[in-house]
Formats: sequence, C-alpha cells, structure tokens
Amino acid sequence: GNYIGTDANGTTVLANPNSNSVGVLVDSSGHLIGGSAGVQSNVIGGYGTGVMTRFGTNVFILNNRIGLGADGVTNLPNQVWGIGLLSGGNFVHNNTITASSQAGVMLSGPTAQDNLVTTNTITQNPGVGIGLATTAGSRNNLVPNVFSQNGGLTIDLNFGDGPTANDVADGDAGPNDLQNFPIITGAAASGGSTIVSGVLDSTPSSTFIIHLFQNTGVCSVSGRGEGQALLGSFAVVTNANGTATFSVGLIGNVPAGAYLSATATDAVGSTSEVSPCFAVPVGPGTANLTFQVQPSTSAVGQVITPAVVVSALDAAGQPASNVQVTVGLTGTGRLSGTLTQATGAYGLATFNDLSVNAAGTGNTLQASAAGFLAATSAPCDITAAPAPPVANGLVSWWRAENNAIDSIGTNDGTLTNGTT
Repeated sequence: GNYIGTDANGTTVLANPNSNSVGVLVDSSGHLIGGSAGVQSNVIGGYGTGVMTRFGTNVFILNNRIGLGADGVTNLPNQVWGIGLLSGGNFVHNNTITASSQAGVMLSGPTAQDNLVTTNTITQNPGVGIGLATTAGSRNNLVPNVFSQNGGLTIDLNFGDGPTANDVADGDAGPNDLQNFPIITGAAASGGSTIVSGVLDSTPSSTFIIHLFQNTGVCSVSGRGEGQALLGSFAVVTNANGTATFSVGLIGNVPAGAYLSATATDAVGSTSEVSPCFAVPVGPGTANLTFQVQPSTSAVGQVITPAVVVSALDAAGQPASNVQVTVGLTGTGRLSGTLTQATGAYGLATFNDLSVNAAGTGNTLQASAAGFLAATSAPCDITAAPAPPVANGLVSWWRAENNAIDSIGTNDGTLTNGTT
C-alpha cells in the first residue's frame, strides 16, 4: 500500500491543500484502489477529498484507511469528504473512513447510482456518515456498515436538510427515492433472545430488507440512530396500503439501556436514512415512554418539525395503544399545541403542532402517562423569530393635512392625523 498525503510513517499530513484537492482521482472504469488488508491498504489523508470517482464504473475501493494514520490512532483529516462517488456502479468495502469534515462518504450527481457501500467502518467524522446530495441517483445500497460517533446524521438523503420525514406510500422522489425508514416500536428479552417489533410504511405490495443495529451510549443528538453493531437483517413485504409490521427474534439479549435503530432497503438497492433511536427498556416489568423522534431546533412560534413522536411500551416491552401521553417543556418559554395525544396501534403518539413562544437553548420535553415511566427528550434550541419583511408598497411621500391613502403595491394602508 501507499501513504498518500502523509510522511513516511503515515502519521503526519505533509501539507494543507485546499478543499478542491483530491488524493486519488479516478476518471475511468475498472480500477482497484487498495486490495487485500494490510499489504495493499493505502493511507490517505490531508486533502479536500481522499478518493473521488469522477467518471467511470466498476471501481473497487477496498481496505484503505482514509483520514486515519498507519498507526490506527492518528487522525489525518480530509477537509470535505473521505470518499466522493460522482459516478455509478462502484464498490466501497472494508475501509476505515474518519475525520472528514462534511461526510465520510458523499454521493453526488445524477450518475451517482447503483453503488454498493458496505462493511466499512465510518466513524468520528465531524459531518455525516454517508450523504446523498439532492442531485444523486438511486439504487445506492448503504448497509451494513459500522457507524459511530459521527457529528451529523448516519445517512443523510438530500444532504444538508437534516432528517427526512417519511411520507405516505413513499411516493416522493429524490436521492435513493427518499426511501422511507422503519420505526421500531418494541423490544423485550425472551428466553435468551430479544424480540424486536416495528413497522415500515412504504411502497405498497413491495419487498424490503430491514437491517437492525445496536448502539451503546447515548442516542445521536439528531434523535436518529447510528449503527455500531449489526444485529440481523430480514425481509418484509408491505400490504396493499404500504404497511408491513414485523416481530423478530434476535440471538442473544440486547442489554438494557442500549439503543436500537434500523434501515430499509428496497428491492433495487435504495437504502433509507436510519430510523429514530429506540431505547431498550431498562428493566423487565416496567411500562415506559421513549422519544422516538426527538424535538429539533426551530424558531419562536414555528411548529417543531419533524413531528415529535413518543412510544409507549407495556411491562412486557410491547407497544401499548390508547395511552394518553402528555408532553411539557422544561426551559425558556411556553409550549403550545396539542399537548396530549393517544398512542395508536403501534404504540406511537405523534405531536405535529408543537411550538414554543420564546427563544432559548437546551430546552427539553418531558413525556408522561399514567402508569408509565416518564421520558425526557434530547436538548433542543429555539431560535429568535425571523425579522418581518420590510414594507415596500409606499414609494413616494406627499403632504397630507387630513389623510393619505397608499394604494401602490400590496402593502396598502391609511395615514391619518396630519401625517406627512
């Protein structure tokens, strides 16, 4: 292997190139970058982008350390992306990708389709794990990988717009067809295994592969899960309404307090964003609430989007329907909207009209219900409301002894009491 952008030890960046620089630029098909682990592995760091496929297909990027030194410890940051895929039909496997400012892996442009990005370790990137620009194509398979400690979303479809909400029957268009993600609704230990239940709402009468992941520590600040360890994968088929429910047993007990997350990949290979975190119940025999979709930063008086979602699990760790869940605010201001919602068939209560009337940082929501352990959300900020637009209908002045009527443009008004 080669040390690209580093000193002879592979632990120090030689220069500080600009953000447009690329360590390895591929403009044609059929190349191998890296190869067998160890002997053929490259160390690439200190560029704008470590590796970029600008044109070409059947490019294999295998077993490289991108943004990570030869010692396996030292970060060699790339200023923009670790790997940039601007073309299609390429394979990214078994790489370690770290310390990339915008994205560990970015797919961008209409020919960025039919790529396979799997079995990589994508960790400690200040930006997202994998991003798909709004211009990217579809059929990009993005799981399984090991995702941990990235600053942004694990997978970000429509890069830069934050978590993408699910839509009815998954009829929207965009990178990876903006594939809907599943929702985990329950988890319970049972005879040496863990039973995980959930639901996927997506394209009717279609087959999907669900990947389930376990995450230790805290949930991502985005409220979406990561993917530190793959627990398993299985197929589901949606009904004529686009709904598929699942309840699967996983070998071994998932530890209490761990977070579960999931993705959905359709039959042609388009992978969704990662689902909201699901906290495994702390102890048996305890009914509890969990924030499935965390509150996000919003402006004063504006509805918090995406909608906040709280799940209710009974003492057996299964979804509880018809539970009256109430949310309240700890922080600055007053919470408005419909503050009490009943859980539906999948144990989820959705709060889609919440807003706060004052700016503040570090606010949290509390969810409570009779007979259930309460839950506290991740912190979120409320920013000052945007300034109102400057009126531009009055384009001249005149003397007015009694009144004057502005009828120019759309900002009409009446000036009275001798105003000039």
